[in-house]
Amino acid sequence: MEQQIIEIIVDENNQQLELFGTPMFPCKACYSDVNKFVTGDISWHWHEEIEVIRVKSGSIHLYLDNCDFVLNEGDGVFINSNILHYIRARTSEECILNSLVFNKNLISGVIQSVFEQNFVNPIVENNNLSGIAFYKNTSWGEEASNCIKNAFLQFEKSEFGYEILVREYLSHMWYIMLKNIQDLNLNKNNRNDLNSERIKNILSFVHKNYNKQITLNNISKVVNLSEKECLRCFKNTLGISPIQYILKYKVSIAAKMLSETKDSITIISDTVGFDSPSYFSKIFKRFIGITPTQYRNKSK
Repeated sequence: MEQQIIEIIVDENNQQLELFGTPMFPCKACYSDVNKFVTGDISWHWHEEIEVIRVKSGSIHLYLDNCDFVLNEGDGVFINSNILHYIRARTSEECILNSLVFNKNLISGVIQSVFEQNFVNPIVENNNLSGIAFYKNTSWGEEASNCIKNAFLQFEKSEFGYEILVREYLSHMWYIMLKNIQDLNLNKNNRNDLNSERIKNILSFVHKNYNKQITLNNISKVVNLSEKECLRCFKNTLGISPIQYILKYKVSIAAKMLSETKDSITIISDTVGFDSPSYFSKIFKRFIGITPTQYRNKSK
């Protein structure tokens, strides 16, 4: 059975903390409504596993390292291994995603097999490839997206031998992707691994120190860049400034505390590193749309 996700748990390096399946069957199906996440989006995170997503309803904007896709109902997408990604809903209506996260070994088989060497590694290790969109208005895109749909359905049923069918559908999706990859301009979503590593280091620093006052100067020292270059690197990759990201992260932690603890607004404000409860409430409302007190009452 698929798992419903309403929160992405990450470690101090912003790597998603979750076991995707088991060593025997390294694959997991997830069902999520983007608008039910605390801030109405799925925050920047990454994982070693490959992820494929199909939009069941609604419309999303998916951001990867250096490219982005707008995906509507019926569209799908492949997200490569170790790629930072972020998702937001494009409307306030229900936005349901069906996703499968899996280790490459699920389809590559044993080490140094023909599947791994000739078909899987050339994709996973391609520095020009962060992701590929499967648009339903192209025949091959629709076919690839339907493979994700069918694999997800097998998880839902979880009938005898469903693992074989999941692997079959994902392998067929991979085949379609390989067969049509020459139609794609991979250079336009060229990965910048240096910038990506810098961003991961910055996010790690923020997650370790969110309860303190963090300045642009603090962040720039983490990656040995000038403040100006650090700001440019961060904003070009994630689309927001470091300070905006820090505030949003503090708010997401605070929202979790409001839902799960009985701590006062003052204590929560101090715990996540705000100077005063009034400033905390102002920033919280900016991102969430309601005050901390209203959010707590709504969460009960």
